[in-house]
Amino acid sequence: MKKFCKNCGCQLDENELYCPDCGKATGNRHVMRYCPNCGEEIDHDERFCRNCGVELKKPEVQRESMLDKYRTPIIILAVIFAIVIVAFGAFSALGTGQVQEVHVDSIAFTIPDYFEEDTRLKIDDNDSGLIYKSKFWQSDNDYIQIDVMYSEQYVDAREIADYMGGEKATMIGHDGYYNELEDSYSFSFVESNKLVTVYTSDYSLLDQIESS
Repeated sequence: MKKFCKNCGCQLDENELYCPDCGKATGNRHVMRYCPNCGEEIDHDERFCRNCGVELKKPEVQRESMLDKYRTPIIILAVIFAIVIVAFGAFSALGTGQVQEVHVDSIAFTIPDYFEEDTRLKIDDNDSGLIYKSKFWQSDNDYIQIDVMYSEQYVDAREIADYMGGEKATMIGHDGYYNELEDSYSFSFVESNKLVTVYTSDYSLLDQIESS
């Protein structure tokens, strides 16, 4: 698969660490190999150690980049969220001070008790090992949406969170990334190698949601 620089669009070689056109990091990782017999650093394609001469096994095939593998599902999920935002809009929050416990996948949250779940918008999807679960609550003119995404295969949820980015913050009892979107507010964090994202119609609602 051809790779291109995310910054300038220049086509990249498979193992280039920096774009030859603009100098931006490509995201490729330099894989270090060492001789299992003497510990000498060796090139990736060498068959024999230059220090002790021991024959080297062929390097293990690297796993496909998690971001490349799941880029399309992530984009699809973002589109689903955008449709929800357009359908329900963003308004001010009204609180009673009481809370209720809810669950998305195995993760528990407390949210204001005046919110009721809209089960029509519940998503429970498993696309080739990428599991996505989403629930939606609304009250009068406000809403809360909580997404949980993970894979039963090897996936680094922290890498996805870092890729999505945002302003580093501590909310909902976790360290993560805060984003102010066009019509909503979101906070993403990692729990048990699962990427959790909370969307609200009002910033103050993020302060009223907790997850232990």
